[in-house]
Formats: sequence, structure tokens, C-alpha cells
Amino acid sequence: MKLISIIFLLFLIYPLSVYSYTDESHYSTTFETIRYFRVFTPLNYNPSSSTKRYPVIYYFHGCGGSYERSGTYKYTDYGLIPPVAQGRSDDEAYEFSSNADFENAATSHDVIIISVDGRIEELPEGCKVYFPSQAEEWQGNYYNFSTYIRELIAVVDVRYRTKVGASFRAVTGLSMGGHMAVWIAATNPHLFSSASQFCYSPDDYRVGEPEYQTTVDLKELWRNLRGFHFDIPRQTGIIFDIIRKNCLHSSPELGLAIIFIWQITVITHRPGLIYNLIFM
Repeated sequence: MKLISIIFLLFLIYPLSVYSYTDESHYSTTFETIRYFRVFTPLNYNPSSSTKRYPVIYYFHGCGGSYERSGTYKYTDYGLIPPVAQGRSDDEAYEFSSNADFENAATSHDVIIISVDGRIEELPEGCKVYFPSQAEEWQGNYYNFSTYIRELIAVVDVRYRTKVGASFRAVTGLSMGGHMAVWIAATNPHLFSSASQFCYSPDDYRVGEPEYQTTVDLKELWRNLRGFHFDIPRQTGIIFDIIRKNCLHSSPELGLAIIFIWQITVITHRPGLIYNLIFM
């Protein structure tokens, strides 16, 4: 009995998150199907704690990716050495970007990171993410992620020990996920205090069912991003110079402001390692 008590105590002190990320699912009333997301928590995350809560970063992957990985490639496909997830058990997922990086970032910055699933398996070809309006003769759900994010935030806030409120949330993404992150921030400025993107793509896209479709052009969204902490790589180009010029780079009063800094090879459009996160 004493041994059982000791084991139970150890589980309270060292929760299961030590071993790896957690994959979650929920029924989406927005998309009318089961959707998935991956959760990265700090090593010392304790779901039984009555006091400790965490800010949250929502991350949107790129072309061909899913909540399980940023893209289709492994680090070794580009001659990179996969990062080590400090304090975690070895996992095949760490061979893919950016799982180990997110594990480490969650711990070093005491934050929860949510990897959102933008994959749409039913799409006939291409990247199979986010934009079903780009598929000819598409007859399925048009997957408005700017609406879905509200539902996902509610699910995360119920299941995890989050700090609730816009001041404690950030959104970011790579490539197509970068475009999605900006669109989500612009359509939900009341839900986030910080936004960033890396190598966004495409320049614009259509959202909504055919009879109600709207073209989303990122350079027209700056008005909704005023008051945000917003950051993007300098090599992104003139479109985001417009946002830089017009947005107020004010830090939220109580929360976090985030800048993801990536090693990016623009030609191959792939992420390397996240090597820094800056919180203000």
C-alpha cells in the first residue's frame, strides 16, 4: 500500500505530459465532423493544479501538413538534424517539423501550444488544406476556419488549464497556415492579442460557398490588425510592409506578445528550427 501511495504521488508531481504531446479530438459543429488537434504542454504541466494556468499559442501548419507535422517532410530530407525534445521520451513524431521544437518552447516559455489541423482529406489533389474553394467542382463543406477557431478555443479552455482571454492568446502559422493565421486574427481581433506568419501563401484565396464567396487579400486586412502585436519575416515582401506601416505595435496590457523566429529557406519554402521565442 505504501508503494502504491508513492507511485501515485510521483504521478502528481511528474504528470504524463513528461512523455510527449497529447493528441485530442472533438466533434465540430462548425464543420459537422470530428476534428483533431495536438497539444504541447510544459514538462511541469499538472492538470490537477488549482492555481497554475498558461497562455496559449495556436499554430497553423503549411501545405501537405496536419496537426501532426508542419509539412510532409522530415528534417533529414533536407540534411537537418532533428532537434531533441528535452526531458521527453523519444518519439517518431520528433523527426518531423516542428514537434520537438514545440515541446521545448512550451517548457522554456511556460506556455501551451495548440497545433490546429487544417487538413481536408476529401480534397482531390494538391496540398489538401484549408481552401476547398480552390478545388474545381467541390461539393463539400467549405471549412471556414475563422469561425471554427472560436469553437476550438472553447474546447481547449475547458480541457486545459489556460489563461482565458485575448490577452493570453496568440496565433501563428507557416505558408498556407501563415495566411490562415492572419485571416483568423483579422476576423477575430477580440480573441487574440498577437499574430505572426512565415512565408504566407497564397497571395489571396476565396472563402465561403460559391454564391457567397469573398476573396481574402491579406494586404486589405491591416485595419483589423490595429492594436495587435504583429510580426513577420522581412523577406515576406511589400504586402506586409503595408501592415507594418499601418498597424500599431502595442503590447497587450496583461498578456503575451510573441515573435516566432524561424530559419527559413525561401527557395524550398520549408521551415528549419525555431531558434527563439520572444515574450513581452
